[in-house]
Amino acid sequence: MIKRFVYILAMAAFIGRAIAQSPLPTAAISASSQQRELTAAMAIDGKMDTRWSSYANDEQWLAKLEKDLRGSLLASIEKVRRRDNLKTLPACAELGDFDPTSTSVGIMIADERDNLPADALKASFDKYIQDSKYRAAQPAGKRSGYTPYEARNIAALIRMGRSEDARILLDFFVQDGVRPAAWNHLAEVVHGDLRTPSYIGDMPHTWVGAELINSIRDMLVYEDRGRLVLAAAIPDKWLDSEVSVRNLQTLWGPISYNIKRDTNGKVILKLNYTKQPPNGFAVPAGTELKLQEIKN
Repeated sequence: MIKRFVYILAMAAFIGRAIAQSPLPTAAISASSQQRELTAAMAIDGKMDTRWSSYANDEQWLAKLEKDLRGSLLASIEKVRRRDNLKTLPACAELGDFDPTSTSVGIMIADERDNLPADALKASFDKYIQDSKYRAAQPAGKRSGYTPYEARNIAALIRMGRSEDARILLDFFVQDGVRPAAWNHLAEVVHGDLRTPSYIGDMPHTWVGAELINSIRDMLVYEDRGRLVLAAAIPDKWLDSEVSVRNLQTLWGPISYNIKRDTNGKVILKLNYTKQPPNGFAVPAGTELKLQEIKN
């Protein structure tokens, strides 16, 4: 063990020296230079006391880069679907495999929901939910193993307007995905048989935890096309008791709200906000929204 540790240290030192001694790039370009003396070449001159800076309005070339990348990605998806005769979205070009948990990143992080082919997107999550319900119906000891990275699918489903499916997933992961059972976290890998002699991953696993936190936040509020979507996936039974959100940060400042079903069966959401989003607020159908702006 000691010899192996020394070997690793030696290799790290060798790699570090190799990087330090590697020649610097000889040319660099940038979209713009804020000042004549702050050129892109200064980013690679090897000096710690120089810097470069571009203008803040570089969004034009970034927008073109975004458009080109999106076009290439969508073209690749369609080529793989034709090659493999897929009704669903492929997770990667090489394998054309099925993995909606990869696709979810494009929805809840990259915000590409409306750019992905709608038929394939729906088919992917229809199949995923069908598979998930089958998995949940199996006896606990007979279920196949899975990774709770799938928790990010909750957020993707909410953003697709499939709140009921999102709640089904949340209930399953919270009930089944806690390993060890007494720990207040989701494991990285969950096996149906608790005694399975196999990899269980890191514990606690903050990446999986972050996916769950993101999904819970989306249940309460998420940003969408310049608007804030409120209470999109709060379980209906919660509305019989008041649900309160306090100082939840958004792109347009913190918000607080209360939502409850009154004695007449009407759901009312009272929102305090600091800044109005460009495209306003959205609430579930049938919900009355009462606004109050908080002045700083």
